Amino acid sequence: MKLNVTGYDKTAKKYVTADALKKVSNGNSKGYFETEVEYEDASDPIVVKFKNTTYINNTLTGKDKQDVEDHEKRHFTDFKKLAEAMKKGAEKALKAGLDPQIKERVEWLFYDRCVTSAAFHREGGGYSVEICSKPDSKRPA
Repeated sequence: MKLNVTGYDKTAKKYVTADALKKVSNGNSKGYFETEVEYEDASDPIVVKFKNTTYINNTLTGKDKQDVEDHEKRHFTDFKKLAEAMKKGAEKALKAGLDPQIKERVEWLFYDRCVTSAAFHREGGGYSVEICSKPDSKRPA
């Protein structure tokens, strides 16, 4: 069985109004990094498709704009590393003839992303509003 994981390594950047940004992000007004995922684990190859979008408030300029873009880029970079690790874990399981546990790996990926994001927001005296719900499943090896 093979694995085809796509989209985790790129993000589309959209400059939107503050109102549009608040709608997609549940309240953020400057920037937001969003990931959507679809997977089909009953097929061969197993397919996992990520769609990343970075939203930036279109009224920001200068240093404010650059700071928000840098901040959201960090979220994307952190996600990309986590997704690469998820992919490698699934490939390792498949190579060993084991169930790749795609559903569980995706659940844990999003949990790890939330925890990583919360830690980033706390850096330098900041605060985090993320509430990260640990998956009910056992973390795949």
